[in-house]
Amino acid sequence: MPSAFAARYSGEVAQHLDAGKAYLDQRNYEDARIEFNLALHADPNCTDALNNLGVSCLREGNFKDAKSYFESALRLEPHYCPSLNNLAEIYYLQGDLDDAIILYREALPLANDRQFEIHTNLANALRDKNQFKEAIEHYKEAIREDPHFAPAYNGFAKLSLSAQSYDVAYRQALKAVQLKPDYATAYFHLGLAETARKHRLEAVKAFMLSLRYEKNPSYARETQQLIDRLGYSTVGQHELDQYQDTLKRGDVDLHGKNTMIALGDQAPKPSLASAQQLITERQWSQAEHKLETLLKMPGMEDPVLLNDLGLTLAAQKQYQKAVSYYKRAIDLSRGKCFTASYNLGQIYRAQGNLADAEKEFHSAISSASEQNKMFPLAHNALGLVLKQKGDTQGAEAAYKMAISQAGTDLPVVHFNYAILLEKTERTREAVREYSNYLRLAPEGSNVKHAQARLKRLGVDS
Repeated sequence: MPSAFAARYSGEVAQHLDAGKAYLDQRNYEDARIEFNLALHADPNCTDALNNLGVSCLREGNFKDAKSYFESALRLEPHYCPSLNNLAEIYYLQGDLDDAIILYREALPLANDRQFEIHTNLANALRDKNQFKEAIEHYKEAIREDPHFAPAYNGFAKLSLSAQSYDVAYRQALKAVQLKPDYATAYFHLGLAETARKHRLEAVKAFMLSLRYEKNPSYARETQQLIDRLGYSTVGQHELDQYQDTLKRGDVDLHGKNTMIALGDQAPKPSLASAQQLITERQWSQAEHKLETLLKMPGMEDPVLLNDLGLTLAAQKQYQKAVSYYKRAIDLSRGKCFTASYNLGQIYRAQGNLADAEKEFHSAISSASEQNKMFPLAHNALGLVLKQKGDTQGAEAAYKMAISQAGTDLPVVHFNYAILLEKTERTREAVREYSNYLRLAPEGSNVKHAQARLKRLGVDS
């Protein structure tokens, strides 16, 4: 079989790249990296080697090294589409949707015969930002370019669920599983659509098929929880196989014509998005009312919604009710909604309940880490609690972790760390951190305090 890399590289380099790619496909990441490093040794400008080294790290959840490799490839070749797409995926997985969207847009015209894939990735990011109308256009374009690309239909199904267009969600998820019969996430979306359409037995069957193919233990637990809540005893394997065959044949009740185009034309109502906009505008009571209304709708009990509702109540000093919603969000997500743990910890800290606050901040940090995400806010809050408890060593470690994760995005940590350093009589280090805070936040809320403390320490800010 001819080398896929022969046109770009010498025989030795192409040989190592082919071998590395074969190991990558086998999920043998250690041997894959050996081959890609050999290719890089033979040709230090080999962008394919750098990109695939990044892919091997990304698949193992090592975002830091993956990002470094992708950025190195792009320094050599700024318009190298695979690394643009892969770097965008890291931003997407870390929740940085704005940067992900920028990179997907940059990669799209460079993608040649893989544009359908980037259209889908871009649509997913736009969908998660509740920019439904534009997301739909990219899903449609992906499907036009490759009508057999199951992830496009699956992403469209998830969007339709968010838009409460449950029949459309059902159709798109059904198409995804017909194209890819082992697609765990598509069966999951099919189950959510059937739950909302009040087809409880079919929902259970769809969720059970999702479990059949799901490899992520936490996702499997979430799916099993949904099955348990639907209240049906386990469906027999023969009945489940028959149901799957029915799905494959398309011999199911679709309730009318295909409405994919209609959904795009009618601009779905981003109800949760509008509530979150009210939160951004600090219109707490209006946001609370909208979220309460959403919560009463079938299938709308969602950890994000519950967490947002807790936030609106806490802002109105209704702490007891806020705590109950945060706990519901944590329980429903099986601890995965780490922002709810953080918000719950903040209420406990404000109430002087330092033990429970510390516990929740640790939970938030642990949950975020399990999902390959950083949470510098939680590390900073943990530092504040540990300092109050007299654990200066633990507080310092927490502040340092917050600074390393946040970079320049959370200046207040430098101020908090400086106070701790000053308290422990490490004057030079305290001066450094106060100065860092003033440099990063020249108009921050603690500027006068930082300047006063520097003056007290004999430094003219």
